[in-house]
Amino acid sequence: MVWSDAIHVMLPARPFFATFTEKTIVDATTNSTGHYALSFDSRYEVDAITQAAVEAGGRELHGLQDLGFMYSRAFEDPDGHGFGPSWMASAA
Repeated sequence: MVWSDAIHVMLPARPFFATFTEKTIVDATTNSTGHYALSFDSRYEVDAITQAAVEAGGRELHGLQDLGFMYSRAFEDPDGHGFGPSWMASAA
């Protein structure tokens, strides 16, 4: 997945991912492995990535949180990994 010109994210299938490590690969639907914060340039982009995640089989974890200077949402991908897209006013 291309996130930006500087950031690419690899989303391998479980069998291929297993070739990267000797550790047990946990089931992220029943175990927490992390929650990845993602910073965006606008509220619109926060909404767009959340909507795309839900449309691709993910699920929204809670509704939007709008504090005025900060806007955020949270979702899990279809495998259960958590993401927190947010926007923050540059003055904050």
